[in-house]
Amino acid sequence: MYESSGSEKKKNGLVPILALVGIVLLAGLVFLLTRGDSDSVSSAPIGEAVDSSVTTAGNGGTEQTTGSTSGAFEMGTTEGLKFKTDEFNFGAIGTADPTTAATLEAVINATYVDPTPTLWSPTVSNEIAVDPSATTPPNLQVIAGLVNRLSGSVQNAELEIVGQKIVIGGTAASAETLAELNGLVAAGQWPEVENNLVAASGLQSEMEAVNVDGVTTVTGTVGSEALASVIRDSAPVLFGESAVVGEVAVDPSRYYGVSWRRYPTFIAGMANFQNWEAGSQNGEPYAVIREGLNFPSGSASLDAGSAARVAGILPIMLAGSGEINIVGHTDSDGDDALNQTLSENRARAVIGALVAGAEQAAGPDAAAALEARLVPVGRGESEPVATNDTDAGKAQNRRVEVRIG
Repeated sequence: MYESSGSEKKKNGLVPILALVGIVLLAGLVFLLTRGDSDSVSSAPIGEAVDSSVTTAGNGGTEQTTGSTSGAFEMGTTEGLKFKTDEFNFGAIGTADPTTAATLEAVINATYVDPTPTLWSPTVSNEIAVDPSATTPPNLQVIAGLVNRLSGSVQNAELEIVGQKIVIGGTAASAETLAELNGLVAAGQWPEVENNLVAASGLQSEMEAVNVDGVTTVTGTVGSEALASVIRDSAPVLFGESAVVGEVAVDPSRYYGVSWRRYPTFIAGMANFQNWEAGSQNGEPYAVIREGLNFPSGSASLDAGSAARVAGILPIMLAGSGEINIVGHTDSDGDDALNQTLSENRARAVIGALVAGAEQAAGPDAAAALEARLVPVGRGESEPVATNDTDAGKAQNRRVEVRIG
């Protein structure tokens, strides 16, 4: 019996996505109108609640509070629109026309509000009220883009737009991020600009989760005790009571943004695999999956269990921007050349499944962007992880490994 039987050496169709884990990234702008109006808006402190909930907040928008917060968060007042991040809080206040209010609500909900809040969800308050007599600004999409970028790109951010003036400040994740944000501000063509953005001078926060034979150990060096607590507290929730929390050190010079509190969401799906590692290095997510994506003999179709697990990789993939190698392998049965082709087809099968899952989770644009980063690699039978002398060993060798970052 050949591992690479001629009748089965073909690119198979997309395998079904049986589970979608984690986060929906920036969704389409759904125009859900809010109600009420005011000329000058002030806010009470947010970030003090201790229950996990999502509720309607004030005249419009949503409010999300979590069981682990960083204290009171004062928004102050504004005559226009104001957005602020502080530790792991996000707040929005102000007055806008119906289209602007609805657009910003959609961005805030998609970027900051978790469908099912957890102890690592950000604290979110959106108190943007509607003024039906107001007009939609011509640079609305730039405003929406800046609000979205505050999540992971700016620490302790403040963005205020009043009439023809924009004020923006905070610490950008890097010089490259600062340039991108400055480009967005310039694209808005505000006549008056007060830009107080600076680039982070230190390293990024980093964390790592490593699974060996079913036991996951979590370590890291992060910018605040609040973030360290999130990483420590989430480990047994994500990876079971056997999880080992190693040293999670606090270095205040390390950068982190609001989205860092969500990092457990990005790696939650890894719990369905064994012998893997995942985390963040210099601001970019990475992962190596060595076991859990397997195939029947001679086939380029994932087995049922693997097809159910594959979507768990999506959140950490969608959170990054670098190249992702999808590496196919075979057992030693059959001809070397045919096994090489089969290993390549297995890699492409996993890519097809991931792209289909990304489109379902985050839309066609996100799927296309992910597909451009996925690189199929075939190793044939050259890199076994188990003996090829037994059926069980061969089953382990018929696999795909994933290397993110």
